[in-house]
Amino acid sequence: MSADTFDITDSITLLLFDEQRPVASTFMRFQEHYESPEFRGEVFTRDEYKEWYRETTGSFTYFDDWNGFNIPSNVLKPFYNGRFDPLTDQERSLLTEFSDQEPPFYLIGTHRNTSKMTDYLRHETAHGLFHTDASYQEEALNVLSKHDTSAIKEELLSMSGYHPDVIQDEVHAYSIASHEKLDAEFPKPLRAELQSIYEDHSIQHGVEFPNTLT
Repeated sequence: MSADTFDITDSITLLLFDEQRPVASTFMRFQEHYESPEFRGEVFTRDEYKEWYRETTGSFTYFDDWNGFNIPSNVLKPFYNGRFDPLTDQERSLLTEFSDQEPPFYLIGTHRNTSKMTDYLRHETAHGLFHTDASYQEEALNVLSKHDTSAIKEELLSMSGYHPDVIQDEVHAYSIASHEKLDAEFPKPLRAELQSIYEDHSIQHGVEFPNTLT
C-alpha cells in the first residue's frame, strides 16, 4: 500500500497517500459498503459500483470527485471474511496492514496532492471522533438538533455519495471543515458550536496531524 500511516488518536489512524487516485481506488469499496445510498451493507464488485456511478452521475469520475475517506473498522469484516473476493492488490494491502489491530478503530484517508489537505484531515478526523468518542457524538447531535439543516441534508443526499443513515454525521463533518464545497448555507452558530466541540475533544485526545504533510 503506497501510503504512510499515522495515529491521529488511540483509535483513529490516518492513511496518507501522495496522490488522489490511489487513495480513492483503495478506499472505494470499503467506503461505499459503509455509506453509499445504493450499496451500503451490500456485497458488490468494482464493476457493479462503477456502472451504478456512471448511470447516476453521467460518467465514472469517482477517482477525481472524492479526496477524503473514513470508515469504522467493522466495515472491514466482510472483506476479511472473503465476501468481496476477488480483492484488488490495494484492498488486500489495506486489510493486511490492519489485520492485527484490535477493533474497534477508525480509518481515515486523504492525499498530499491538494491545497485543501488540512481541511480534509479536519473533516475526516471529525468523522473519527464522532464514532470513537461517545460524548463527542452526543454533544454534536445535541447541537444539530437545535438547527434547521434540511437544505444541507438535501444537497448531501443529492450528491450520490451518502446514505440517509450517515447524513447527520456528514452535516456535522462538513460544518467542521469543507462547508464551502456545498451551496447550502450553514448557520454560523451551528458551525461555531460544532467547531468548538471539535477543538475541545481534539485537545482531550491529543489530536495532532503529521508534520510531514508535503
